Amino acid sequence: MLMRKSKATICCGLYLFFLILMNTGFAPDAAIAQGVTPASKSLEKIRDWSVECFTPAINGLRCQILFSYNDPQSPTVGMKMSLAYIPAYKRTQVQFVLPLGFLIKRGATLTIGNYSVVLGVDRCTNEGCFVEGVAAAKLISAMRKGVSGTVKIFAADGSAVILPFSLNGFTKGFQLMRDRNKTFAPVQ
Repeated sequence: MLMRKSKATICCGLYLFFLILMNTGFAPDAAIAQGVTPASKSLEKIRDWSVECFTPAINGLRCQILFSYNDPQSPTVGMKMSLAYIPAYKRTQVQFVLPLGFLIKRGATLTIGNYSVVLGVDRCTNEGCFVEGVAAAKLISAMRKGVSGTVKIFAADGSAVILPFSLNGFTKGFQLMRDRNKTFAPVQ
């Protein structure tokens, strides 16, 4: 389950949103327009996940862990998942980007083994629909222990669409991302 948003959560979400925009190629223009110098980034593949880090850190956040699923039969993005540990708040921010064109009111059901939660959609843009929030400890635990998972959404005709994701490499990548974010966290 994702926890409801506090002011700190919204702030963390904006950091993560900026990082995902950097990953999709849209952030440099947005950053320049806001007077922010775009950061260089490195991408380290750990099995099916990637740890993406920025130098210098963006708003005190250096790294995030990413997973991307693309349906081979569709030219649009299937799903993107991103998690970033925010040392200043001692929590992990999570963001899922889901494809457009599904029944938002039914939400998205995330399932990993015996863990299942219905996630509400926060907003939709041209890039997709976003589920954002603070990752509950049970979610992180399920992701660390699991092998794979699914996100189920419903198409406009009511049929279920299953978006699979692998957790192969998640545990190692998540720990690496956490360690790097702790190491490069600004002194409070």
